[in-house]
Amino acid sequence: MDSPSYLQQTRDEILNRCSGLSPELAQFRPEPNSWSVLEIIEDLAVVECASWIGIKRTLNQPEAEPTVLAETATKQAILESNVPNPTNKITAPAQTMPTGRFGLWPAALAAFQKASANVLEAASSNNPFLHRHVMPRPVIGLLTLAQWLFFAAAHAASHTIQIEQVLCK
Repeated sequence: MDSPSYLQQTRDEILNRCSGLSPELAQFRPEPNSWSVLEIIEDLAVVECASWIGIKRTLNQPEAEPTVLAETATKQAILESNVPNPTNKITAPAQTMPTGRFGLWPAALAAFQKASANVLEAASSNNPFLHRHVMPRPVIGLLTLAQWLFFAAAHAASHTIQIEQVLCK
């Protein structure tokens, strides 16, 4: 599946699962160390906002050298097999950890909607330079911007499963 379609699909799934959610249910934690839907959505909003800013900034930089692009050649397979799987838990970087930065529900959902719309617009641009520029990603390393967009969709897909698990408890 291409990144724009995958991004649209995961965005729609999240919005469908979260529409009409009460503030109480959005803040519910099924276990003390798990995230609530509110915290999951905050993480998604922060990551997608940072992705969009990084993509815009990176597109204004020179294209990556062929040797640097070669480093990203195997990353797509790694993303496809590891990121959308919520059992592959990775501790979020400190800057994306939920802190309540968007306030109460549904403000975090509105922030996610705005950030994901920007990322979706970048993915839908069919800009060939998305394959010629690279940006570092914590844990994974250098990714092309096209791979970053796939990561954003896979990250959302993983959190969609996590949201389902929270809401079913």
